[in-house]
Amino acid sequence: MLSVLFIVLAGCVGSVSYPPEITILSPQDGAALDLDSPQEIELQWKISEKELHSWTVDVYFGEEGATPTKIVSNQMVESVKVNVELDKDYTWKVIAKDSVGRTSEKAASFTTGKGKLRVYVAQYNSGPAVEGATIIVRDHETGEEVLQSTTDEEGKVVLNVSELPEKIDIEAEKSGYALSKIVGIKVVSARTKPVEMQLRVAALNPDPSSQEYPTVQVELLDMNGEPLTEPATETFQVHVAVESENHVSVIYCSLGKVPGSSFFGPRSIASDTNEATFTIFTTGWNGETELNIVVYDYNDNRVHVVEYVDITQGGEEPEYVFLPVPPALLGYVNLVAYTRNDALEFYSAKNILNKRDQEMAKIHSNSITKDLGTKLTAAPEGSNLFVEVTWLDYDTLYYYGLLGPLAEEPDGYNIYRSFDGVRYQKIGFVSSGYNFYDSSPQLAPGKETWYAVSSVYGSYESEKVYLGSVVPLDSFRVNLIEPEDGETEVSRQPTFSWQPTKLLITPESTVDYYYTIAIYDAIQSDGNIMVPVYEKDGQLYLQEWYAPDDRMIQAKFDDYQWYYLGLGLSPYDKLEAYKTYDWGVDYAIAISEDRDSQSFSISIDYGWGIDPIDVVLPEKHNEFTTGLE
Repeated sequence: MLSVLFIVLAGCVGSVSYPPEITILSPQDGAALDLDSPQEIELQWKISEKELHSWTVDVYFGEEGATPTKIVSNQMVESVKVNVELDKDYTWKVIAKDSVGRTSEKAASFTTGKGKLRVYVAQYNSGPAVEGATIIVRDHETGEEVLQSTTDEEGKVVLNVSELPEKIDIEAEKSGYALSKIVGIKVVSARTKPVEMQLRVAALNPDPSSQEYPTVQVELLDMNGEPLTEPATETFQVHVAVESENHVSVIYCSLGKVPGSSFFGPRSIASDTNEATFTIFTTGWNGETELNIVVYDYNDNRVHVVEYVDITQGGEEPEYVFLPVPPALLGYVNLVAYTRNDALEFYSAKNILNKRDQEMAKIHSNSITKDLGTKLTAAPEGSNLFVEVTWLDYDTLYYYGLLGPLAEEPDGYNIYRSFDGVRYQKIGFVSSGYNFYDSSPQLAPGKETWYAVSSVYGSYESEKVYLGSVVPLDSFRVNLIEPEDGETEVSRQPTFSWQPTKLLITPESTVDYYYTIAIYDAIQSDGNIMVPVYEKDGQLYLQEWYAPDDRMIQAKFDDYQWYYLGLGLSPYDKLEAYKTYDWGVDYAIAISEDRDSQSFSISIDYGWGIDPIDVVLPEKHNEFTTGLE
C-alpha cells in the first residue's frame, strides 16, 4: 500500500506531464468594463499545450449567482462573443481538454458599467450580521459625505460605484454599538471583492453620538527607517501612532488580509499602547497589495486603515512544481465548517469562561475517554461560523516520506474561495502549514462555498488545486424536558429526556445528532460530576446517544453505569434520597458529511474537546430533588 501511495503522490507533486495551460486574456478576473449601453463583447483566452497534443475547449458564461451556460463545446477556438447588459456581474470559465484526456480550467469574473461596491457588516470576527446599521460613505480626501445607506438582514449594502470618488472612507453606526470605519479604500480594487467590516457592541458607552474615532497615523518605512519609496521586496516596516479619547486597547497589522485573532492566522499585534512599529514580510504577495491596520479602543470603537504597498517578487517557474494534495485522496476531508452556538468575539483575549468553567472543562477533558466514532474528527445570532480549509503540504508529505524526488519546496500557499464554483478570489496566504480558517461574514448556514489552494514560488503561482465545497449547518439549542427544573419527589432512578429545538437539513447529506448528559452533585456536596459510561476492551468510554433527526431522546438512569469524574465508578445503583442535583446535556452536536467535507453544528461542548476553540456552554441545567424511592 505504501508503494502505491508513494507513486500516487509522486505523480501529484512531480511535474511529469502537462495538461493544457489556459491564460485568460480579456476580460480578466475582476475587470470592470466601462460601458454606456448593452453590447456584444469578446471573451478571449490562450491555450498552450507543452507536449503538443491537440486540444479543445468548453466555455461557460452567465450572470453571477446563476448556473452558467455552456456556450462553446469541444471546439478548438480561443475567443467567443457574448451579449452583456449594464450594471451586471458576470462569470465565465474555460475548460481545456487534450487528446490524451488531461484537463485544466480557468475562471474569471467581470462587471459592466461602473460596477457596484458591496459592504458586509458583522458583529465580530466569524460572528452574526448587523442589520439596520447606518453606512456613511465619505470622500477620503475631503471628508464629504457622498452616500448613505442601511444594512439589510444579511448585514449588506450595495453601493453604485459611479457615484464614488477614487478613494473612500466607510463608517458604520448603530445605537448600542461602538463606532467603526474603514479608511482609504480604493474603489477600483474594492469593487472586485466585497468590503468586510466589524461593528461591535459597545463595551462602555452605547451611544455612538457621544464617541469619537481614534485618529490613526501610518508610516511605511524601509528597513533603515526611511520612507518607503521603492517597491518592497522581502521586508518593510510599518509605524502606527494613535490618538484616542479612550485608551487604546490593541493595534493589529497584516498584509493582504484583515487582521484579528491569531486563531484565524498570523498577524502583528501591540496591546495597551498608542504607538507601535511592525516588520512585515512580503512572501506570497506581488504587485499592489492591501496593508491593513486595525485599532480598537476600550469602548471597542474600531478604525481600519488600508494602505497600498507595491511589492516586487522575483522567481521563475520551477522545473518541478509541487501541487498541494487534497486530503480526500487519502480518505480524509478537505473542508470542515463549524457553527458554534456560544459566541466568542476573538479579540484581545476575550473569553466566555469564568474560572469555575475553566476548571470544570479541565476535569471533563482529563478524566475519561470519548468514543465518538469515525464521523467526528461554525453565523447565526450569538454564534460563530467559520470554515477550516486543509491540504497536504510539502512539509507534511516530506515528513512521511511521500514526496516525489523532484518536487521543489514552495514559499507558501494561496487560498481561494468561491460562492458559485466558478469565480474564485484569493482570501489569504500562508507561508507554511496545511490549514487556513475562513471567518468571512459572507459565510452563512446553507450557503454552499467552494475553496482551492495553490503553491507560490516568488512571483510564480501554480495552478489551483480544487478542494470541493462545503455547506455550513445552522445552529440549534437543546430543550431539557425531564426531570423539569425545580421538580421534587423525582425517582432515584430517573428517566432523563431532551430534544433539539430545530431539525437541521443540508443538501450534502443527512444530519446526525450526538449527545451525552451529566448529573451535577454540586448542590449539597463538594462538586462531583457523574457521567454515563460503558466498557469496551477494558477501557471506559463515555456513553453517547445518536439520532438521525430532531426526535426526543430518553435515558433511564439504571440502564447505565455512572462514573464520578476524578473519583471512579459509582458504587450505587440509585441517586441519594431527598437530595438536590443538577442535570444537563454536556455535549450536543449535529454533523453532516460528504466525500470531501464535514459540517459541525456545536450546540453544547462543556469541555469535551469537540469544539476547536473553546468550550460551548450549555444554556441551562435543570435542578431537581429526589424522593424516597
